[in-house]
Amino acid sequence: MSELYIQTMAGTTSSSLMMKRTMFTTFIMMTLVATLCAHAQKQTLTEDTDLYSSPSVRLSADNSDVGSDERKILIENDYEVTYGTYFKIVRMKCGSKHASLNPSTCDKQTYVLHHRGTERPTVDPVTYANIEAESGGVTTKYFEIPAKNVSVGGSFVLGYLEALGIDGNSGLKMISASWMHSPCMQKAVISGEIVNQGGSTSAWAAKCDA
Repeated sequence: MSELYIQTMAGTTSSSLMMKRTMFTTFIMMTLVATLCAHAQKQTLTEDTDLYSSPSVRLSADNSDVGSDERKILIENDYEVTYGTYFKIVRMKCGSKHASLNPSTCDKQTYVLHHRGTERPTVDPVTYANIEAESGGVTTKYFEIPAKNVSVGGSFVLGYLEALGIDGNSGLKMISASWMHSPCMQKAVISGEIVNQGGSTSAWAAKCDA
């Protein structure tokens, strides 16, 4: 896959969970901006290239600004990030209080992001087990980065995208604009530069996958 589809969680969350959700969104957004803006940088990567050896490029398991020394990081039992050498594995755990009370708002899926031009990883770098088996049989989706396009099924991350300079001209393909406030993105939707798709999650995802 070369398009990354990000679905945000609806509903009210605690301030702590919102902070962690923001960290997760920032993690995905920074992955996108680092990759979408890297098309001009032609770099030859191999599976032996360790892009995540430094804690400075990893998330923290707490509120610290310093990244974790660990390769596998669990964030409030909500999602888990595992760093390989040239890929990241994001496993949604749905163990937060909000998710446990509202199970329909969280989907236990696994996302594997590996750098374009490298082999699709199959082994968890921490447990050495098969990635899909380690994920407990849930749906596993693979994405090559840099991503060519991004579609967002929610409005609260649009501010991050706009701040990072990602718009219809730089990879933003489709959004749900129901609660969007940005005049620039509204203009892009009206002009057809960005597709606006409302409706149910299943209908939105089907159009995105198409």
